[in-house]
Amino acid sequence: MIRIETPDFMSAADTAHEDRAFTVFSVRGNLTVDRVPAVETFFLRAIASGRRDFVLDGDGLTYVSSTGFGLLLHVCNLLRDRGGDLKLANLSPAVGRSLRLLSLSRYLDVWPKTQDALCAFERAVARFQPSTAALAA
Repeated sequence: MIRIETPDFMSAADTAHEDRAFTVFSVRGNLTVDRVPAVETFFLRAIASGRRDFVLDGDGLTYVSSTGFGLLLHVCNLLRDRGGDLKLANLSPAVGRSLRLLSLSRYLDVWPKTQDALCAFERAVARFQPSTAALAA
């Protein structure tokens, strides 16, 4: 895959399982109005290069503003329209609480650990692949 540049407050790494690639990324510090344009540019370039499944590892994320949450919802919708998804994982208690207070956990897929989110992608892939028994019928 093509490497996508990230701003200095972000990191991203690609991982693969069978025919599906996943991009795990993190944002250090705050996701606020001043950082949203750079994060949006990262997503648009990544989507244009063919990536469609993302996990936000929230380990270093301390605060998300309403603009930041708006970006995550927008990206999630873009990805779902293309057959992909955005999952959030490893969020701090403060970010998780904000997510719940805003009722965004109904729209955004949240997992306790990054590995749990990756496994959820893998289960979804397996669910949509026909079994060999179904093919033989």
